[in-house]
Amino acid sequence: MASAIGLIRVMSQKEVVDEQRKADSQSMDGEDAQFPADLSGLAGYIRKCWDEAHQHKQKDLQRFIEARYARQGIYTPAKLREIMTTGGSTEYARIVANKARILEAWLKDIFLNQEERPWTIEATPQPDLPADKISEVRKEVSAQVAAMVVAGKNLSDVDVLGLLNDRIDMERSKLKDIAESRAQRMADLIADQLAEGGFPDAFSEFISHFVTYPGAILKGPIFRKRETMTWSVVDGTYVPEIKSDIVMEFEAVDPFNIYPAPGAATPQEGYIIEHLTLTANDLYNLIDVDGYDEAAIRVILARMQTRGSYRWIDHWQTSNGQEANDPTVMATAEYSNFVDVLEFHGPVSGALLREWGVKGIDGDEQRFYEATVWLIDDQVIKAVLNDDPMGRRPYYKACYEPIPGYFWGYSMYDTLSDIQGVCNAAIRSLVNNMAIASGPQVVVNVDRLPAGEDITSLHPWKIWQVNDSQFGNNSLRPVDFFQPTTNVQDLLTVLDRFYALADDFSLIPRYMAGSDRVSGPARTASGLSMLLDAANKGIKSVVQTIDSHIMTPLLQQLFTHNMIYSDDENIKGDSKVVARGVASLMQLETLRMRRNEFLQITANPIDSQIVGIEGRAAILREIAKTLGMDVNKIVPPNKVAGLQTEPQQNPMQAPAPSNEALPNAPGTPTMDVASPSAISSVGV
Repeated sequence: MASAIGLIRVMSQKEVVDEQRKADSQSMDGEDAQFPADLSGLAGYIRKCWDEAHQHKQKDLQRFIEARYARQGIYTPAKLREIMTTGGSTEYARIVANKARILEAWLKDIFLNQEERPWTIEATPQPDLPADKISEVRKEVSAQVAAMVVAGKNLSDVDVLGLLNDRIDMERSKLKDIAESRAQRMADLIADQLAEGGFPDAFSEFISHFVTYPGAILKGPIFRKRETMTWSVVDGTYVPEIKSDIVMEFEAVDPFNIYPAPGAATPQEGYIIEHLTLTANDLYNLIDVDGYDEAAIRVILARMQTRGSYRWIDHWQTSNGQEANDPTVMATAEYSNFVDVLEFHGPVSGALLREWGVKGIDGDEQRFYEATVWLIDDQVIKAVLNDDPMGRRPYYKACYEPIPGYFWGYSMYDTLSDIQGVCNAAIRSLVNNMAIASGPQVVVNVDRLPAGEDITSLHPWKIWQVNDSQFGNNSLRPVDFFQPTTNVQDLLTVLDRFYALADDFSLIPRYMAGSDRVSGPARTASGLSMLLDAANKGIKSVVQTIDSHIMTPLLQQLFTHNMIYSDDENIKGDSKVVARGVASLMQLETLRMRRNEFLQITANPIDSQIVGIEGRAAILREIAKTLGMDVNKIVPPNKVAGLQTEPQQNPMQAPAPSNEALPNAPGTPTMDVASPSAISSVGV
């Protein structure tokens, strides 16, 4: 801008950028001023919850940022500035990154790289007989007892009770077989849903978060409308056909984007808010989708057209208000065409939901309902009731080291931060000392060198020109050399000692990654086996945490969904979810060895008669299954292999009921042991 005396202000590029950012900030502040500072209704309630959760997370946010830098093996900007003030090396020891990589590989091998599933659906051990079935059994046993009495057999109450219990046990065995078959079908359906919903990729990313941050979040099942391409035949030609279907998906949520309620220890307590970032196209595609408000969506789209990016949430601020300066995440703030969304899951009063227009609210407006609400600035674009019968939210959380009563636990970096810091200091000192002690230091008496002498050039057979000392002491050499002391061995000792402490603190020793730098008991096969078994106890604890906090509740939610909404009645039954990551997969190698040993031990004529051909075929099937082979091709089913035995007649099969009257000699009492009422009085 020209001044009054005709001078033009000249600014650097940095000043131009700063001025532009300041102008943009003032423009946005002026635009936001038209929105109510104090939101009311449902939007005000969600914003209030967001302010509480956002403020509550600030004290943990720095731990998340430091954990990310440690996993990347680089210093935080603040620490790097401190190092640069003294100069020297900026090497990083990467202890946390190495331990996290080892644990990540183990967990992925346990949960994702095995032929057997790390979970199963099991039928209950003792299925309950329906009342009508018990009544039917009593009638059948009554007819059987009547026929036996006609045949001249005298039966006591104990005999009748034994017949009845045997018959009921038989029916329960049949029900158990049916229940196990249905449980297997349910397990197959859930496995198919997990595979088609992207669970393997989501769980792989979840494990990466789990070994890096103070907590990891898995979300699902999420029902989304997706376009899929199918092929149909028209006039003998395959033609692509695009269809829109509702699909079930799973995803790992960035822990930075999760904000639990203050005081909540799990995602099911209080409320939980997820920070989403959508494009304008994503937002537009929500129009005409059930549960979304078209008018509110169009208000936000109109605002985005006037100012581009609508990023009003800056969750990369530390507790003191300074930017985290993370180049891997801050770059997204420069992109346009994005909008911030708050996805709220938690209790909302009936009055607020009814005011917004949510259906299904009864007359009591003071009652709180489990709801899902999407908020963009001051606009609620979605508000629906949670359709899960138990009100469960689709979020599951696990921590590397849980803290009782607290949402976020300790990460690998939190456990090893002190050791990581000491090793970083030692390795920087080591590199600096190696550089200084790599050659001799030179002392030059500049008073004895002629003017213009190049003291930085050293080479063999160099000729030095010197002057007489002005103090008359010509015995002092004008150029002298000395070798700095090297402390490499002492620093290596420090590194080795703290590397060993890192093994102890993390319960992930170096030999678990295949390192041959072992000593003591680990130098022998039996000693190494004992040490691996001890180390597995720490891994088992981690796996148990994932089993109980992730796999079990997720599978239970899928089980409930299928029981309610599936049209296939053959998958429904009295079953339960069992996550067996620790129980079986940690012992998979041992089981393989024991099965092979059992197969060899029973390979003799006597044991073969006991086990039989069918039993040996069952053992071979289990061994082939764990080796990833096609079981049906290696060991065919019994019917195909000709091993099916002829069905034997059930000795408890009741004969046809007789219409003959019970013999009743004159003067002799009649035992009513054959009537259903008498059997009923005996009991089950």
